[in-house]
Amino acid sequence: MRVPGVSGILQIATGSSHVLALTGDGRVITWGSNCHGAQGRAPRRERPMDVPGEVPGLTGVIAVAGGNGVSTVLRKDGTVWVWGRTGTPSSATETGRAHRV
Repeated sequence: MRVPGVSGILQIATGSSHVLALTGDGRVITWGSNCHGAQGRAPRRERPMDVPGEVPGLTGVIAVAGGNGVSTVLRKDGTVWVWGRTGTPSSATETGRAHRV
């Protein structure tokens, strides 16, 4: 099944119920469940499974990975960014916004 509005993808990663797609120009598109903010698009709320969107403010990505409610990316400058369920007790890590690790 083709995902509408998603093209030019170099890498795909999946979490437990969400998808991350790395574009050729280093952007990240997500869709699926937004439980715990796994899509990286605030506000953290459940979105329909078939609505892809870009993670705002995140460029220069070279690799993506997904887990159980968590998303992680590696940028070309060597920094790692994570969002969603990060396994820490702070609710600030579940805002749905990408932050540098």
